[in-house]
Formats: sequence, structure tokens, C-alpha cells
Amino acid sequence: MDQWQSVLLYSVISNGFLIWLVKWQLGRWEARNKRQFDDALDEQKAVFNAALSKQAFEHQTVYPRLYDKSLEVVTESYIRLSRFSTAVVQYTNLMRWTGSPSQDEQLTAVGETFNEFRDYFYGHRLYIPREAAEEIDKQTQVLVGTANVYQFMVHKGQERNVDWVMIEKKIREEMLPATKELEKTYRTLVRIEAVFPGFDPPADEEHATVLGRA
Repeated sequence: MDQWQSVLLYSVISNGFLIWLVKWQLGRWEARNKRQFDDALDEQKAVFNAALSKQAFEHQTVYPRLYDKSLEVVTESYIRLSRFSTAVVQYTNLMRWTGSPSQDEQLTAVGETFNEFRDYFYGHRLYIPREAAEEIDKQTQVLVGTANVYQFMVHKGQERNVDWVMIEKKIREEMLPATKELEKTYRTLVRIEAVFPGFDPPADEEHATVLGRA
């Protein structure tokens, strides 16, 4: 074998070994990366499965209890609110009948029923959807404002010239619509129309948007 053949043979062997070495290194690198990828994938699967388990637990235990508590708060606050709104309507009634409670007695009833509603509602409003709670608060203040105006202008102002037109307009255009809005809000919260289809007419578009239904 001459010198050139020896060099050629050595070159072929060297290149073959180099190629084998590169492939071997690439194989090790691919195997290591695959293990890392598989480990990362297993870790992500574990996180995902844990999240699913937590969500399933919340749906089976936490959410039902939260829903029950929310419905309880809606019901109890409405009971107290209906007593207050009834007291305001009776107090601001422009037609007084013989034997009916005095204005002082009716004003006392307004204050007592409002305090009962206020203490419960503001202590539990976290369980009522924010938009609905704000709507309830806004309409309740209309009732409070009407009772205050009536107290100042009529009840405590017998010696003044009472603007009966203004009082009647405030009751008709502000207070009575507020009581209807409050009832619509609470009907939406308890979804009574879902239990008794057709029992309650659908809320108008503006009201539905306020309650987050649109």
C-alpha cells in the first residue's frame, strides 16, 4: 500500500469516526432534551390535573354553598326592604283614614324598618352581585329621600304652606317607580321567571343591562 492509499484510508476512517461521534453526541443531546421535555410535560399535566381537581371540588362544594348563601341574603334583605318600603308608602299616603296610626307612629315605623334593612343589607351585600347591590342602594335612597321630604314639608311643617303638588309629584314620579324597580331587581336575582315561566314579564333592555343580564 503506497503512501497516498494509506492517507486516503486514514482519512476515510477518521471521517467515519467523526461522523459516528457527531451522531452519537446528537443522539445523547436529543435523548436529554426529550427527557427534559417529557419532564416539563409531566409537570404541566400535574398542574393542569390539580387545577381541574380544584375546580371540580369548588363546583361540588364551594359554589353550591355560596349560591345558597347568596339566595339566603337576597331573600332576607328583600323581606326587610319590603317592610321598609311598605312603611314609607303608608307614611307618605296623602289620604288619611280615621283610626289609622298617627304620623309620628308611622315615622317611627319607617325608621325602625329602615335600620333593620340597612344593617342586614350593608352587612351582607358582598353576597349580592355588585350591579344589583348598587341598584338596590340607589332606589332605596329614593325612598329615604321621599320620606325625609315628606317629614320636613308635611309632617313637621303643619304651620307652613305645603306644596301638595310637589309632594304628590315626588311620590308619583320618584318613590312609586323606585319600589317597582326594587321588586324587578329582586325578581331578577331569584330568577322567579325561570321557575314559573311567564310569571314575571322580562325586564326592559336598560334594566337587564344594569343587572348584567344583557
